[in-house]
Amino acid sequence: MGRKRSYTDADRERARVALDVHGGNVSAAARDAELPRPTLIEWRDIWAEEVAAAAALPIPAEYLPTAVEYVRQDEKGKVIAAAWQAAELAFKRVVELIPDAKDIQKVATAAAIAVDKAQLLSGGATARNEVDIRAILASLPTDVRAAVVALAAADGEPGAAG
Repeated sequence: MGRKRSYTDADRERARVALDVHGGNVSAAARDAELPRPTLIEWRDIWAEEVAAAAALPIPAEYLPTAVEYVRQDEKGKVIAAAWQAAELAFKRVVELIPDAKDIQKVATAAAIAVDKAQLLSGGATARNEVDIRAILASLPTDVRAAVVALAAADGEPGAAG
């Protein structure tokens, strides 16, 4: 039986950020953080117990900032910056590959993934949905459409009456 590996605070914070990025998906987080899946499961369970214990305190949790949370935010900022840097490098590589059209799809996919992760971590949009409000209004029954237009006009929406 081998010795148990020791981990640094940076390893734990990398695991926390990876779990955040992957919405709690332990397998994906373990791959990204390059840590064993059982270790992440153990840490996740410990962190959940700590959160539950903090929630049981008579003092609201928002008044209990910890050094770990500050480190976590700092680590998250570093991950966001690295993702944007990776996206920039990948986009430059896409431009370089255009004349040869060699491996361009792989690099473009990597660039898109880096942008998506950076957007996700920084709270930005990771999807775009366009809505044609005129088409929606046109599909409504006349009385409902009139009511919607009247409500929008009452709220001061520009162009609502037109």
